[in-house]
Amino acid sequence: MELEKNKFYIALDLRYAENPYTGLTRFTKNLFKYLVKNENNINFLLLMPPKKNCLHLSDIETIDKNNVEKVYWNKSRGIYWKLPFKLIDLKLYFLLKRKSINFYLSPYIDPPILPGIRIISTIHDLTFICVRNYFQSLPLIKKIISEFRIIITLVYSNYILTVSEATKTSLINRYQFLNFFLKRKLKDIVVIYNGVELDNKFNKDVAKTNYFKNLKNNYFLYVGDRRPHKNLPYLINLISEVRHLIDQKPTLVIAGSNKYKNFNLKKIILKNKDFLREIVHPTDEELDYLYKNCIAFLLLSNNEGFGIPVLEAAARSKKVIVSDVPALKEIAPKHSLILNMKKKEEHLKQIIEYINSPKKPSENEIISKWSWSNSSKKLNNFLYMLLRKDY
Repeated sequence: MELEKNKFYIALDLRYAENPYTGLTRFTKNLFKYLVKNENNINFLLLMPPKKNCLHLSDIETIDKNNVEKVYWNKSRGIYWKLPFKLIDLKLYFLLKRKSINFYLSPYIDPPILPGIRIISTIHDLTFICVRNYFQSLPLIKKIISEFRIIITLVYSNYILTVSEATKTSLINRYQFLNFFLKRKLKDIVVIYNGVELDNKFNKDVAKTNYFKNLKNNYFLYVGDRRPHKNLPYLINLISEVRHLIDQKPTLVIAGSNKYKNFNLKKIILKNKDFLREIVHPTDEELDYLYKNCIAFLLLSNNEGFGIPVLEAAARSKKVIVSDVPALKEIAPKHSLILNMKKKEEHLKQIIEYINSPKKPSENEIISKWSWSNSSKKLNNFLYMLLRKDY
């Protein structure tokens, strides 16, 4: 289906969403889904992953509107996840020129050079630059490359989005030495938050699967990957100490991707396997079950750009325990426990008191404040601001 002639054309790059298990994919598919469904006056070109990588994007694939065209890429990103920036992408460039695209919106960093097409890029965090032990091999080289990736994103992009005020502040503080070149871009950064969505997929039969049939509703929950900044060794040790003070002897469930090769963490998990359960790549339905039945959700990261699982747990009215990094303090709902990571000697007592108290986040507060629909409206308003500038 060819786009009808109109004044304003935007390309939305969903090729970054080819892996169903990442926070980047959640951000991309949910934000763009609501944007496209609710907007009728802007024409959208959706750049999709290869058809075989789109099973988790069915909500977007089924959108059938006159102002929406989909183009499926013939190859997955593959090696470009390892060698991320592709400064020259002639196939993309000629496609966008042929379609008379005004703006190219990337949900991530590393935009290619696209002369005559304005670029909107999204910077989620600076974790891979700011966390000292983020890279386990060739750390200096990888840090230099990572810094370059952020700088080229700032230089080549016409506009920048971030997912939190914390990331926006980090960008301004870190790159203020480039203020002469980037003053307007840094000043005009637009914050588009992540969101949460409850779609009532919960099915009691989940409890009968091999993952869950021996899992009693007596566990702490962590959801995420295993990169060093997630601070999982400290979390495991902390729960080990909590167990000594609770009669029920709760377990710790670590759910999410195990793709990142954190060898030190693997040894720690094996050492503590008597109270640890690993659930790799849980489905949305399985995650829903885990959230609804945990004692509390914990995320004690050393650095975050946002923290979607915090909202996902709070949206089920579950207790939330987070570290005091800026992004988590920014999104932590009322009645969360925020731990001062400089006062670790107080954490054990604080956690025991918190889980024994009646305080917990409100589902209504989360759903009303942190929705993908609200975030897409803010993005839509931003796009209309660009439209007014053009016309």
